[in-house]
Amino acid sequence: SDVCSSDLPFRVPSATAAAVCPSPSLPLRCGDAMAPAAKDVVVVGHGPIGHAFIEKLVEQKASFRVSVLCEEPRPAYNRVMLTQYFQERDGDKHDQMKLSYCTETSLKDTGVNLIYGRAVAVDRATKLVSYTEPSGSSNSVGYDLLVFATGSYCFVPPTPGMVISEKKNPHWPDDPTSRPQGVFVYRTIEDLDGMIAASKGGARKAAVIGGGLLGLEAAKAEIGRAHV
Repeated sequence: SDVCSSDLPFRVPSATAAAVCPSPSLPLRCGDAMAPAAKDVVVVGHGPIGHAFIEKLVEQKASFRVSVLCEEPRPAYNRVMLTQYFQERDGDKHDQMKLSYCTETSLKDTGVNLIYGRAVAVDRATKLVSYTEPSGSSNSVGYDLLVFATGSYCFVPPTPGMVISEKKNPHWPDDPTSRPQGVFVYRTIEDLDGMIAASKGGARKAAVIGGGLLGLEAAKAEIGRAHV
């Protein structure tokens, strides 16, 4: 079934894995006319799904003020083509990589407020999303409509030697600081930078757990750097 709110000018398929969460003061109604007053939309997550949602919203030219919380230190990019990063290594180009979906400037030009930070709490009573900035400082942003587009994370089996005995961030399933040295996942540019650094540091053998599309891509990327 679809998620539908009168405050969104289009229907959002549940298969997109983006959950539209209206605040308690905004009842869920399908088919009502849009209110003329501008509403604040906060999107938590600026991956491919989050960016696709924002593009769709901007296309409607509706009266929304859009803010997006991005945990990574760059705007959305194409994760499916991550293997290309091993060849280009253009992460230092920030938002102008070949993998980039957009730039900070293009988001600003369309009126989208890009916020770098990790969402840590939602207060539905006050309609505030609290987040931690890259500097470690705490801040918050208000919303009328809240959209979760946080995507998936890489599951690391709780096997001795693959995780540390006590997670440093127990509420963060994909916490990089809770993995031992030499254990990586294949999801972000920082993950790939870690693999490259390990190979430069002398790593000559690699084991890939998972034989799906990304697992094969990771194995392909490591061929020539290490015995896989």
